[in-house]
Amino acid sequence: MITGLLQTKEYARAVTAATVVPRTEDQVDRQVMLRMKRQERLHSSRPIGLWAVHSEAALRRPVGGNAVMRDQLTHLLEIAELPHVTVQVLPIAAGEHPAMVGPFTVLEFHEESDPDVVYVETPVGGLYMERESEIAGYTCVFGRLKELALSPEKTVHFVGQIIKEL
Repeated sequence: MITGLLQTKEYARAVTAATVVPRTEDQVDRQVMLRMKRQERLHSSRPIGLWAVHSEAALRRPVGGNAVMRDQLTHLLEIAELPHVTVQVLPIAAGEHPAMVGPFTVLEFHEESDPDVVYVETPVGGLYMERESEIAGYTCVFGRLKELALSPEKTVHFVGQIIKEL
C-alpha cells in the first residue's frame, strides 16, 4: 500500500477498513484522523524529510475504487513536488528485490539522544526494531530498493501514465 504519510483521507479510510482487525466505524475514523494529523509534519515550518519507494503493485491496486486511486495518485505527485520529499516507484519489471517480504519504514532522527528505529506494520499493530544490526540491515535493503527503482523524475511520468489508465 501507499505509505501512511502520503495517503489521502479516502485511501486511508479504505485501507484501514480493509486491513485492520475488525473495528467500529468510530475506530476507523479515529485511525484515519490520526494518520491525517501525522501528515501535518510534512507541511510544518520544520518539515520532516521523507523518501518513499513504492511498489508498482501498490499504485495499481484499486483501493477504494478508481476515483479514490486517481485522487491518491494525483496527491502522491503533488507531495512529491515538495523539496523535502522524494518518491520513487519500483516497477514490477524489476523482478525480485530484497523487500519482497513486506513493507518497512526506517526512521532516522539524526540526534544522539534519539536512535534510529525500523518500523514494520502488521495487521494487528506494529513492530519497532532498535538493534543496530536490524537498522543496518534494513538501511541496506532500502539502499538497494532506491537503486532498483525508477528515478524520481521517471516516477512522475510513470505515475502520470497510471492515472491516465484509470
